[in-house]
Amino acid sequence: MSISPPASLKTCFAPSILHEIQQWVIAVAAEEIHKSAEQTVLSPYMTPDQAAQWLGSNRRRIDDLCSQGRLTRCHDGRRILLLRAEVEALVTRGGNREW
Repeated sequence: MSISPPASLKTCFAPSILHEIQQWVIAVAAEEIHKSAEQTVLSPYMTPDQAAQWLGSNRRRIDDLCSQGRLTRCHDGRRILLLRAEVEALVTRGGNREW
């Protein structure tokens, strides 16, 4: 897919330079998308807000699950993280009845 540059750029730059700029932008965007996807796929952690959203509950319910010992809080400085595998296991163990 190719998006044509705005007319204002076409009058300022030669076609070969526009092509180089376009290729550079595509490369930068692809790298950022790859980084984002890699981080999402490889991270074994999620924030309590992400867990709440994933489970379709609210943040308070996540805090309750942590207090009950059903989810483990991991601390990274001041950040609180949850193990993704534990959050996913809640769902596979029994659906909404569990959590």
